[in-house]
Amino acid sequence: MSKIAERLPVSVPNAAVVGALLVGAALAGLRGNGVGAVILVAMAIGWAGIALYARSSRADDRSRVGNFDPRDERDRTIGRNGFALVGAAALILTGGEMLVRVVLGDNDGATLVRFMVLAAAWSIGVSNSAEKI
Repeated sequence: MSKIAERLPVSVPNAAVVGALLVGAALAGLRGNGVGAVILVAMAIGWAGIALYARSSRADDRSRVGNFDPRDERDRTIGRNGFALVGAAALILTGGEMLVRVVLGDNDGATLVRFMVLAAAWSIGVSNSAEKI
């Protein structure tokens, strides 16, 4: 782990999310969207607070894993299983959206590309997992 990552009060993924929300808030403000800027700042503050709690000694495994701050291999396994479920749900929902859009003649191609990327990622993930077992 880098010295910068060790000094952060939250995990690197959480710092990235908070940073992205703050950049989004600044851009929204510059574009005249004050309400959007306030919402994004509030989200950044909330996310940072939850991430700080996840890093504390009081946090349980659900809090740590759910906030991208795993501490051990058990936490990482829980996270991988959770992401597998998210991936399956995303693939199913995007496949359904693609079918509806094609049937309705409202497909701009983005949904098809998203579905194909998710299907490829799922296939690669399953292949990699199968090789390790």
